[in-house]
Amino acid sequence: GALLLYAMSNQSLSMTPLWISKINTVAQLALAAIVLARAALFFDDGGALEILIYLVAATTFVSGIGYLVRWIRGMAVDA
Repeated sequence: GALLLYAMSNQSLSMTPLWISKINTVAQLALAAIVLARAALFFDDGGALEILIYLVAATTFVSGIGYLVRWIRGMAVDA
C-alpha cells in the first residue's frame, strides 16, 4: 500500500533505516537460525522460537508504523 501511495505522489524518496528496523533484521535472522537449527539438528530452543516469533511480529509492526510516520511528515514538509 505505501509503495503505491509513494508511486502516485511523484515525490522523491530518501530514507535511512530506523533503529527498530535494524533490531527487526537481527530478530528475523535469529528466528531463521533457530528454525533451521531445530529442523536440521533437532535443537531444543528452550522456548526461544515463540519469543522470537512475537519479537519479529512486534518489531515489524513498530518499524512499519515508524516508516509511515516518517513518510507522512516528509509529505507535510514537501507540501
